[in-house]
Amino acid sequence: MSSRALAVVRAALMWTASALVVVVAVLAFVVSFEAISDFAVQVGAFPRNLRYCAPLLVDSFTAAATLVILWLSLTGQRLATAWDAWYAWALIGTATCVSVAINVAHAPDTNAARLVAAV
Repeated sequence: MSSRALAVVRAALMWTASALVVVVAVLAFVVSFEAISDFAVQVGAFPRNLRYCAPLLVDSFTAAATLVILWLSLTGQRLATAWDAWYAWALIGTATCVSVAINVAHAPDTNAARLVAAV
């Protein structure tokens, strides 16, 4: 294969992988949004008219920290030594754990349902 053909294939694969990541992220956000907002109302953490705030607060940390990591990587900073990167990764990990925990807590009381909610 010529280098031009390889470049075209590489670009197509990158666009396809990027599209799949976006689709999975959107689907995960929608499912998680419903679970977290229902759970926040159910436990009395938020009133029904503000139910949308709970998932936005949790998932906004993940989105913002991911954008920080992306920005740092695009600027060429060494992520291993950048304090901003460590802080962003900590936010991603913490927010993801909170999201998974709430999704699992909201799931029906079966192992299968909790496993699906965790994914």
